[in-house]
Amino acid sequence: MIRRMFVLAAALALAACQPLAVRDPASPWYVPPTGSRLILHRTLTIPPNGVSVWLQAGEVLPHGGVNQFEPWCKFEHRLRVARPLEVVPDTFTVTRVERRIDLVLGMPAPVRLAALDWSEDGQPSHVTYATRFHLGSALQPDVLRLTCGHLQDPVGNARHLTLAEIRQALGEVFTLEPAPSSRQ
Repeated sequence: MIRRMFVLAAALALAACQPLAVRDPASPWYVPPTGSRLILHRTLTIPPNGVSVWLQAGEVLPHGGVNQFEPWCKFEHRLRVARPLEVVPDTFTVTRVERRIDLVLGMPAPVRLAALDWSEDGQPSHVTYATRFHLGSALQPDVLRLTCGHLQDPVGNARHLTLAEIRQALGEVFTLEPAPSSRQ
């Protein structure tokens, strides 16, 4: 009897460790699953010696032109070449999805003499919440991934982008189609 209780308790503990599968795309906790499709509708040109292009509000921008506090996406290629590199319209399969939280440290404070500043606590000044979609394509195997995110204040309600915000950043350049949930 004790053995059965132990087995039951162990099974319940393992089941409790499973991540909650959020299936509602409107939920702020929803993550498009592996097997989703990213459809590129027009040719993108990656600049010489670059590996990526940035998108924000449906516009392709240089990295310096992106407002990091608003939703953005970065489309990346594996190869760095000395000439412009074209990525042609294609349908990419999402092979893996990961969510990241990256600390962005502020600039070092200047030396101060006879000054008090209670705000220098050594904490990160901002945090990037990013969702990374690893991509696969038979036509263009050197396309690497799409990362979408935004900078957040680490205090308060910092969060990852919603599916609607990712789509807003991509505009009409890409369409992100979530795969049906595998668990019913």
